[in-house]
Order: sequence, then structure tokens, then C-alpha cells
Amino acid sequence: MRYERFAINHRSDVETAICLLLVGIIVTELAARSRQHSRFAAQQTYNLKTIHTLADLAASSTATSLLIMETEDSLTRLLSLRSCEFEPGMPVEPMARIDPDGTVVNGELIWPADKIGIPGPRTEVRTQWRGRTLGRFVLTPTPGEPVLQEARLVATSLVDLVGAALANSDGAQ
Repeated sequence: MRYERFAINHRSDVETAICLLLVGIIVTELAARSRQHSRFAAQQTYNLKTIHTLADLAASSTATSLLIMETEDSLTRLLSLRSCEFEPGMPVEPMARIDPDGTVVNGELIWPADKIGIPGPRTEVRTQWRGRTLGRFVLTPTPGEPVLQEARLVATSLVDLVGAALANSDGAQ
């Protein structure tokens, strides 16, 4: 037997090479899936921490202006936005929107944000409390940056926290 050289001369050499190739492919796929699950878990942890932090702010005696600023920052990171700003009151200018169930609507079309991102130049998420619109967060998306349904649901939850805090600060019941 000769070692230290790569040669496939016999049937057993072919079988060994195929087995090594298959094991390599399987290990590579498992490692890739592990990295993907790890990123997903880290994102879930971040989402939960963000909701918890903003819920604490909304429940405390913190000024709603601070809660709004924190929500703007959180939405910017969560949705990969270029910018985000809060506009109080009833919206005047219609624009694309993210509904409470995370669906993105642009005009009459359901927009595939998980594939092509949030439509620009601006999209809104309305801040409501018990059917009353208290304002909206105006999002300036990063063009072509996909935003998953889960991130949009977290975003609408954050906006709902602001709605509850605004209603509470106004004395609305």
C-alpha cells in the first residue's frame, strides 16, 4: 500500500471518495442550518428585549416623547429603515401602510415586503387606541431590503404600546 497520494484505482477507492464527499456535504449543510438557527434565535431575543424595554417605558411615568424616540430608534433597527419619525394626530397624506397583522398595503395591492422590502418613498404604521388614530410612524425604507412578516408584527406591537401610552397621557379611556 502506498500512502500520501490521491489515486482512485479500485472500486473501494471510489466508494470511499463518494462517502467522504457525502459526509462533507452533510456537515456543511448542518453547519449552515446551525448558523441560520443561531441568527434567528438572536433576532428573537432582540425582539423580545425590545418589546419588554418599550413596555416598561410605556407603563412607567416616562414622558411619551422619550417612548416615541425609543420606538423610532427600535423601528429603524428592526425594519432596516433609513429613517423613522412620528407624526401626531390624524394623518392627512395617504401612503403605503403596514397593517396591524403585518401586511403591507400599497394602494390596493398587498406588497411582498418579505421579498422586495417596504415600498418607498414613505410608508406608515398608524398609532391607534380603541379605534381612534392618535398619529403614525412614517418609515423611510431602505430600497430592496426584505423585511420579514415577524419583524413587521413586532413593529406593530411597538406602535400599539405607543398608542396605549398616548391615550393614557391624554386621559382617554
